[in-house]
Amino acid sequence: MAATGTPFWHPRNPDTVELNRVEPGHRRRNPDWAGQDPLKPAGNAPSSPMTVQALPSRSLADDDPAAVEPKIPTVVLTAWKGGVWKTSIAVSLAERLAFAGLRVGLLATDAQQDARARLGVPPSGPDVAHVERGDGVIVAVGLSGPQAADVLYRSPARFGPLDLAVVDTAPSRRGMRLPGTLVIVPVFDADSARNNVAALLAAPVNCRIVLVKTGSKLSAAVWSAEADLIGEAVDRPIQYVPRTLRAHPSIAEAHAQGQSVWGLPRRGAVRSYLEGVEALAEAAWRHAGGEGPIPDPPGSGSAEAFIPGWDDADDE
Repeated sequence: MAATGTPFWHPRNPDTVELNRVEPGHRRRNPDWAGQDPLKPAGNAPSSPMTVQALPSRSLADDDPAAVEPKIPTVVLTAWKGGVWKTSIAVSLAERLAFAGLRVGLLATDAQQDARARLGVPPSGPDVAHVERGDGVIVAVGLSGPQAADVLYRSPARFGPLDLAVVDTAPSRRGMRLPGTLVIVPVFDADSARNNVAALLAAPVNCRIVLVKTGSKLSAAVWSAEADLIGEAVDRPIQYVPRTLRAHPSIAEAHAQGQSVWGLPRRGAVRSYLEGVEALAEAAWRHAGGEGPIPDPPGSGSAEAFIPGWDDADDE
């Protein structure tokens, strides 16, 4: 076959040469393989052509997540959207449960580990930090997802005995996929509600789901209707906290300084926020097997006068 192609310059041959175009059905041969069929074994191997066969296999059923329970009663704070006060609620809840006399594991599974900082643990602090709150203690530790799963489902004594674990997740779907847990989902706005619906569809059936409204205040009737719509969308029983947990600068400031929000003056939006966390703490207390009502929260210790309608005017 006559060589045809486009001339090019080759570094080992300053003369112009041509690239051969391989016509259909033509096999380019390597001189080292001259006279050999590349599909046949070389040397003294049998001359029969090689064949490729698939090994027989069968499908296996997935493990049922509903059959799995954590070895520690577990509360998960999760959302598919950031900036919804998820970590604030996780820290406030862990503190409230510690004030009730429990030994609470606070597992920060996001890369920033903001939960530890909001308890006053510095970046140079111990990997496993113990923060006392009243008669209880919070064991605050930063873990990756697989490490947290190992503690919850396989190695519960890794950080000593725990009465309950509170898991603060990064914004993602995976927080709603921990079977056998109490899952608390902040709903900030319509966009976060849609995202959470998509994530909740993958939640194991043995999860108990509680919605909490954060952000702008909604009337009880409107929030109730919105919670009903989310329940219908995911087609499963869902509970919700009627009161809106609203952001307030004093809560953010307390967390920034590593102080407990339970020592803040209880008025306006702060009081509303703490009452919402109190409802979540009662649910977590029952989830952990607590008998009777959860012990009363600590007093704020505030002796400041509060004038309704004036001091809380910015909360209306």
